Amino acid sequence: MDESNASPAHIEVASNFRQIFATFLPCLSAFMIHSSGLIRRGRAMLFLAPNEGGKSTVLVLAGPGGRLNDDQVIIRKKTGKVIEAYGTPFGTLTDGPLSAPVAGLFFLEKASSFELSPIHPSDLVKCLWDEHQHYIFFLPKTLKIIAFHLLADLCRQARTFRMKFPKDFIDWDAIDRALDR
Repeated sequence: MDESNASPAHIEVASNFRQIFATFLPCLSAFMIHSSGLIRRGRAMLFLAPNEGGKSTVLVLAGPGGRLNDDQVIIRKKTGKVIEAYGTPFGTLTDGPLSAPVAGLFFLEKASSFELSPIHPSDLVKCLWDEHQHYIFFLPKTLKIIAFHLLADLCRQARTFRMKFPKDFIDWDAIDRALDR
């Protein structure tokens, strides 16, 4: 749409589309997560951090292939309770419409060396809930409950880690070993 011909209402809707879209996802047993996502060996890994926290850096270091997105990933509970991650168009690094079951959640922390340590799933649920209040706030109570259970199930099903890393190195073999345990 040519913005010179757009009404203020059209501009408002376009600028808030991501938030509007995200608020409808719990109706579909889905939720949009502020994370980057990558598929390796047939399984999705989500990398969680605030803005400028390293989500895009992780995908750059991973190289092309299997990148869901560098900023927003959709999770959805499928039949059989498996939670799958899906790429979105809401970022700059993506390899297209890909999906895979979520195997790992990694809370990113910039550091001088690579280190991977387990996090208790309940700590990550609270972090995810707090981080996504701008989506959750507008939901009716029934959809808030669905969203909470989806985030809790995600953290129970996936392996959860704190990942410290420098801007130029990630030990992908260590990540693969941690998810294989």
